[in-house]
Amino acid sequence: MSDAPHPDREPGRSAPTFLVIGGQKCGTTWLAEMVAQHPEVATPGRKELHFFDVPASAATGREGYCRQFPEPGPGERAVGEFTPDYLYATEPAGGRSVAGQVRKWFPEIRLVVCLRDPVERALSALHHHQRKGRVPAGTDPFTAPPELGILDKGRYADHLAPWLEHFPREQLLVLFHEREMADEHKAETMRRVFTHLGVDPDFLPAHLYQRYNARRDDPATWLSRLPLVGNHPGLWHPLVGALARLRRELPGVTATTRRDLAAYYREPNRALARLLQAEPPWPEAADETASGAAQ
Repeated sequence: MSDAPHPDREPGRSAPTFLVIGGQKCGTTWLAEMVAQHPEVATPGRKELHFFDVPASAATGREGYCRQFPEPGPGERAVGEFTPDYLYATEPAGGRSVAGQVRKWFPEIRLVVCLRDPVERALSALHHHQRKGRVPAGTDPFTAPPELGILDKGRYADHLAPWLEHFPREQLLVLFHEREMADEHKAETMRRVFTHLGVDPDFLPAHLYQRYNARRDDPATWLSRLPLVGNHPGLWHPLVGALARLRRELPGVTATTRRDLAAYYREPNRALARLLQAEPPWPEAADETASGAAQ
């Protein structure tokens, strides 16, 4: 692997070579935990910098952004951050769209986006906002305050289109939560991610099967954290399906809610397939979606 500096890097200072731009409730915390372990990757002290989506931060300019990253270390080939809100940011950064500003400053940067079945993403976001006290129990996704973005943030094509207007498709790696983050695919997914970032693809992170930011009653969450067996999902996967049936839906969420969400996202999902020229691995039929379990 070449030791040549990244085209966007300046000698003696750090500039990002990759950004994970989204989406919310789609697995970015797990991805950040895995990527940060790589010895050839440098990341800031916190996962999300929220630079481009906060006008006051963006006003400090390119130098202000680069100061957020650690100085280059020996053997470091990639540096970046993970802010899921970049996918949805609408505030202009420096008079440009967020994607346009990133393109101007870092034209060779590698982008990663994580996408999840928008029905499950909406229900996960609803659960998150209920736990935080932002919406009362019994609220459904269609009556939640629009500013929370519970529905809008699953319209992925709308949010990805500006990025693909400014960057070639080969600079964007798309990870589908249900496929690339399934336990049986995680090792190969990390190989793809590390290859995309330009670092040693053979590095295997620890705690590959651990869940992050999942519902507390998700059986896979606590089974994945058990000593000795957590890193061997083959030992506990057979239990997950049986235990998951004991979980209750969120208050206000019914099979009708799921069918309505599936209908709402049917056209946005087709738009995403056209944009990416790839079919997402999500059920399109409402009855398939209605049989799922919320996360």
